[in-house]
Amino acid sequence: MADRHRQQALLLLTSVLVVLVAWAVPALAQQRVITSINPATIQQGDTVLLTITGENLPTGTVALEFYPQQIALLDILSASETEVIAQIKVPSLVTPGSYNVLLYNHLGDEVFAEGLLTIASDVITPVFRDYDPKVIAEATEGFALLLTGESITEEAVSHLSMEWKQQDREINRLTTIFSKGGYGQVLCAVTGDIPGGVIKGTIHLDGKPVYLVEITIQTPTALLVGHSPAVLASDEIPYKLQLLGTDLTAGFLQGIEAELSSAEMTVKCAGQVITPESTVELSFNGPLPIGEYKLLVRRLGETIYEGEVAIRSQGESPPVEPDSQPPDVETPPIQPETDTASGGPILTPPAGQLVIDSVAPLVIPAGSSPASLVVNGSGLRATLIERLNLVLRADGAECPLLFLGAGTGSFTCLFGPPEAGWQVGADCRFAITDPQNELAPFMAELQVAGEPAAHLETPVPSGLEREQPAAKPEEPAGRTTDSWQATGATVRSNAGVSSLVVNIEAPAGDWDPALLTGEFNLLPRDGLVQQVFSNLALSGELAFRRTESGAAVGTFNGNFLPGDLLVEFSYNRGQTIAAMLELAAEPPQARLLPPATESLRLDAGSGQLQPEVLRWIVDFSPLVIREPDVITPTFSPAADRAGQGVSVSREGSQLVITQELAAWSGISDWEDGLTIAVETRLELSPDSVLTANIPVRAHTEPYSGLQFEVAQERCLIGPDGFELVLIPNGELPPMLQLSAVETSTSHLLLGLNLDKFRTQASAVLVGDRQAVQLAYKRDKVNLDDITYELLMAELVEAENVEITLAWPELNTTLTARIKFSQQAAEQTALLGELGLDEE
Repeated sequence: MADRHRQQALLLLTSVLVVLVAWAVPALAQQRVITSINPATIQQGDTVLLTITGENLPTGTVALEFYPQQIALLDILSASETEVIAQIKVPSLVTPGSYNVLLYNHLGDEVFAEGLLTIASDVITPVFRDYDPKVIAEATEGFALLLTGESITEEAVSHLSMEWKQQDREINRLTTIFSKGGYGQVLCAVTGDIPGGVIKGTIHLDGKPVYLVEITIQTPTALLVGHSPAVLASDEIPYKLQLLGTDLTAGFLQGIEAELSSAEMTVKCAGQVITPESTVELSFNGPLPIGEYKLLVRRLGETIYEGEVAIRSQGESPPVEPDSQPPDVETPPIQPETDTASGGPILTPPAGQLVIDSVAPLVIPAGSSPASLVVNGSGLRATLIERLNLVLRADGAECPLLFLGAGTGSFTCLFGPPEAGWQVGADCRFAITDPQNELAPFMAELQVAGEPAAHLETPVPSGLEREQPAAKPEEPAGRTTDSWQATGATVRSNAGVSSLVVNIEAPAGDWDPALLTGEFNLLPRDGLVQQVFSNLALSGELAFRRTESGAAVGTFNGNFLPGDLLVEFSYNRGQTIAAMLELAAEPPQARLLPPATESLRLDAGSGQLQPEVLRWIVDFSPLVIREPDVITPTFSPAADRAGQGVSVSREGSQLVITQELAAWSGISDWEDGLTIAVETRLELSPDSVLTANIPVRAHTEPYSGLQFEVAQERCLIGPDGFELVLIPNGELPPMLQLSAVETSTSHLLLGLNLDKFRTQASAVLVGDRQAVQLAYKRDKVNLDDITYELLMAELVEAENVEITLAWPELNTTLTARIKFSQQAAEQTALLGELGLDEE
């Protein structure tokens, strides 16, 4: 019984094995594999026949895909289990390298090949040597770099891309556009939300890194004036403090370190953010012991602020200082007194509040425009300065306030002249008042082109005590700036990079350039310009050096325009000297670049111009355009359909005017050609209107009295190409040049590969008859053996192949029908031995 069970189990196992083997054999037999791809290497931009060879390939409706980037599949010409022939188009900007191939059909059969196809590139890799600028001031919306090097071509520039990072974090919000500059130069325009600090950019050519740039984006100089609150509740954890000041931005946070310290402990800041109110919020972890703490803020290792903070228990009041009022007792508001002379109120600040010490200079040069005044004081802060009433009167006429800029312990204001101008000997009165009565009133009398007037302060009314500011300590030797003077400013260009150069007359003797600091503010004459261009240098810090003659030169790299330049500088942190200089820079240049075509062709029958679309370029480089509406193109003659067919787009430093010529189809008079006039909303040099003209060739009706016959009965096509001799029947037009012919064909495979031949047309004589000889020499590099053998077979099989000849000057197109036969290998060898081959 047991033996019978064993026999049954053995039979069952055997049947299962038979089924598994029967299933596995066809499965193994149906294994799909791609063994080769021909051609295995394809150039960027090529259109080729791709032959895929393998075993058990998918058949039927076949599709083809490529990885990592798509390559266009134009058609599947044939598909079998061993070979698939496909026509593909490789994009010009596809990334070169190895590609994977996936072949599949509508039934779900598929086969995959890894790395069998290579996309090659003829683009020469540029070699970058340097770039400028490396430090950029306040590039909030964009900036431009000038890259210099060798082997820089127009084609290579179109393959460049940039990847930006900051502290190993990728910056995705920047747009980078490359454009070819002068010889060995590339202009890189960067737009977007530019972060402050150090950013690094890696330049790629078709995905391959080739160069690294490192740019320092300077943020505005931040000024901390206080913090809030002064008392923190011990149980409100984390502890949060607000830093108050000016120019506090996200870029300011880079390099910020803050701490709370007491005699027993020090706590580092756990985090900092910019609030919507443009203050810095600091967070500290707790709990911390109740007591007094010092708040210390450093930036890039330098202490920029110190303050006092107290931590109290919930509900505890801060200690009351002697001789001070409790915090719950309000200080009664000060009622303004009445000036008996003018009848107006006299603003009377509380004792011990902020004061202004002086204003300089006390003499305004006659004819100057505008007048620059630097006001010095104690405790000045940006929020206070912005609300002050500043009035400058000259001979009773009020001068307009043009500019107000805050500094550290001082601020600068610019006043335009009165309507009569700055008159020699005119008396000027400069007054400062504060609507909120926090700053003591101030007045000074100035003169125009005279000796400095005595400094007069507003007299203090009887009964009002005013605390006098502490006397300033004497300036240490070497810190005086009385003998320093800014003498002029120019813009210089070197290797396509422009720099602001400020000349300063220094005192005799030794002085250290490192102790000379300064900055500039530029007011362009054309106020519209700074709204149009995003990479102008309107302010920045000057880098000083000492010349051989002992003078000082301050420089700043950037793009500049004509205008009034305010320069402020000091030596060894002494008194700030301000000067208004006239900057005679070049105005923005605009160049109108015409299309590549030298003339337009007119179809006499339809009235259509050829080519159908023209692209004009208005180039403002190195300046980067914000919006395309800065220009207005007009054409003469006007389009038949007004307002149609013309658009303007922005591409970095260029505005591209796209012009569709179909809108001119109804115009018959082209005697003066097509003229474009580009008007700009800027003061350009030399003209604000740019013009160019493209002639339109006059054409006759198509010439129809010309036909061709082929000199030989059949055209032999060999391994190196083929030749045709076409003989015209009838009289040739007088303007016809037989060698100036353009050829095309309706044969699909020949048409796709026609540009792979080196075609040459020449006029010859056949007997006494003029003829044209067309030689099609095969380029073996671009036309591989398999594609060419397939092409020869198709041409022979087609019997009649149409070759179209066109002469653009005559608007004449003729078609010849060619019969091809394949040249036998023996015949080719015999011709070679006799010296009768094509070469």
